[in-house]
Amino acid sequence: MISTCPSISADDPDIAYLPYGWIYREMPLAKYQALFDQPWSGALDQYRAEEISFSPDLYQFEACIAARSNLPFYEERAHDLNDPRHHADKNAVFEASGLNGDLGYEENLRLHLASDWKIKS
Repeated sequence: MISTCPSISADDPDIAYLPYGWIYREMPLAKYQALFDQPWSGALDQYRAEEISFSPDLYQFEACIAARSNLPFYEERAHDLNDPRHHADKNAVFEASGLNGDLGYEENLRLHLASDWKIKS
């Protein structure tokens, strides 16, 4: 699950954040807004998908096997940047965050750890 959205913190409302496993990045809210120049008010939250646990959904796996596609998995996960239908948006968010949307998690974690990015204090 990859989530990205404007900050929910009243102390720091002018940022957007990208939590992705051990990767955590922030960017100015204006930069994030420029990625999603949408006329509807929910556009900036369209990829907010915060979860705290994992449990396999065997019915979704069976549907994916039957369809020979991973798209049935994403039918109920419309807000997940991992969904192949959101590939262009994922690449834009990752590039704006100093990551690479075409790389896997481990490669992006290496990029993150090798960067000088720090949470502002």
